[in-house]
Amino acid sequence: MSSPTPFTPALSAPLTGSTAAVAAIPGAPGPAHVSSAELHEPLRLPDAAEPPRRGPMPLLASLVPVAGSVVLWLVTGSVFMLWFALLGPLIAVATTLDGRRAARRDRAGR
Repeated sequence: MSSPTPFTPALSAPLTGSTAAVAAIPGAPGPAHVSSAELHEPLRLPDAAEPPRRGPMPLLASLVPVAGSVVLWLVTGSVFMLWFALLGPLIAVATTLDGRRAARRDRAGR
């Protein structure tokens, strides 16, 4: 059994200019040739993204728990049910703040 020989890449062409060839590696794709015209092309950036539209305040979503809590208070007579009426506007404010936070993260990500 013979010992393996170390691989030493050989240059396929002398290294000159910007279109110099790289070392030939068996099984690898050939060297990429870049013309000098491509090197001097201006860099094109993508168009700026439009800012996301701010969502509306969830008015209906904040009024339904209030109406439901008032109905439950009238049926049960428990003042505790009126505390649930506060959840509607509280959830609406929290939803709006969460939407703003998500929009800010989205802008920072772009």
